[in-house]
Amino acid sequence: MKFRYWITTSLALTLVVTFGLSAHAHFVWVALSQPNQASLYFGEGPEPSEADLLDRVQQSEVFARSADGKYVPLKLEKLVEGTNGSWTVQQPNAQWQGLEAVCDYGVLAKGDSPFWLKYYAKYIDTKSLANVTLCDSQKLPLDIVPSRTADGIQLQVQFDGKPVAEAEVVIQDDAYNETKTKTDAAGNVLLKDAKPVTYTVRAKLVEENQGEQDGKKYDTIRHYSTVTLNLADDSK
Repeated sequence: MKFRYWITTSLALTLVVTFGLSAHAHFVWVALSQPNQASLYFGEGPEPSEADLLDRVQQSEVFARSADGKYVPLKLEKLVEGTNGSWTVQQPNAQWQGLEAVCDYGVLAKGDSPFWLKYYAKYIDTKSLANVTLCDSQKLPLDIVPSRTADGIQLQVQFDGKPVAEAEVVIQDDAYNETKTKTDAAGNVLLKDAKPVTYTVRAKLVEENQGEQDGKKYDTIRHYSTVTLNLADDSK
């Protein structure tokens, strides 16, 4: 399955929500393949990708979440098969229900304006979707909070816990059907008629905030947040 976000506010915010794989973009993704196995990916979606790029995100902080919402820090190991790979860990008897990651990628100088790049990632499945505590992150500054409603899956875009209104949203399913809309005043969009597949969500926010990090000056801070939304169990 291939996976593919936008907003603008007075903070110079640009936000894009994407379900699907973009052609060349690399972002941090996380997923639980079972209750005791967690993986972090650096690529176009939550699946193994270029192994030679994995070290670029080895500084990522990864946390599993239990049913009560408590965070459990994880130490992942590199797993490479051929040219593709991921960061993975398996713990016997663990019963994780959520997974999150934070990655400070550092300051990059691309084009005329250097920027500080930060990645965030979250995994939600049908079981954790029913748990409000797990849907709302306590560690991701830029977050997309899903919730089930009578009309479908509601997605709220938040930055520092505050909803972002008038965010342009693009939704793409596994058949590449695309819908473009905007968040309402409460920062929400609705995913209607959600299918029992895995959707991916990606959000970008740009802060016009100059500073210096690790001896490198930057003009803006770019935040990217992803959510792997696994609704496969809805078919059962």
